[in-house]
Amino acid sequence: MLSSLEPYARTRDADPAGAELLPPRVTDDESLRRPLRVALISNPTSGQNARRGLLAGIHDLLRTHPGVAHFQERTFDGIAAATREAVGGDSEIIAVNGGDGTVQAVLTSML
Repeated sequence: MLSSLEPYARTRDADPAGAELLPPRVTDDESLRRPLRVALISNPTSGQNARRGLLAGIHDLLRTHPGVAHFQERTFDGIAAATREAVGGDSEIIAVNGGDGTVQAVLTSML
């Protein structure tokens, strides 16, 4: 599938056939290289975070990566608001730390 995209990727669009083509982000040009802008949306009450203390390890890791926007939300409305803020804040990658419900809330908010 990815190999069929060749050197271009399609933007997200309701009609993929009409999507605009964008040049690839990967480049050998050093002047164009920069870190990706990442947002992480965590649900502290999800199973792994609540039972195994995963969130504490994530906090430790994020101390060395201060550029990562980290949102901690427990409710659908909070997760939706965090997702909108991450999308509006020019994040290129939105990572989700939570269970199925957290992932569903993020995806629903993006669509």
